[in-house]
Amino acid sequence: MESHPATGMMRFVTQWVLKTKPDPTKYEGYKTLNEHLTTLVCHNTSSPAPIGHTAKCVLDPTKVFLMWVHHVEIYFPGHETYEVPTSDAIIR
Repeated sequence: MESHPATGMMRFVTQWVLKTKPDPTKYEGYKTLNEHLTTLVCHNTSSPAPIGHTAKCVLDPTKVFLMWVHHVEIYFPGHETYEVPTSDAIIR
């Protein structure tokens, strides 16, 4: 946000990872992680959620006066939201 001084909040679109097998019942070190860690082994994902739906946000509290769950209600003067394009980042 340093390169965009007017940005008070960056909002990211979410995408769900769909698991295709159950979690392990016993942890056996790195072998278990490599075979079951969701972001490593599950490549079946949902389509990105609509903008604002279950969004995840990063904000600068010096620029935001009132924050709700998924959006800023009131900014201090001169600040705004930046919707991060899905081509730049997606939260899973």
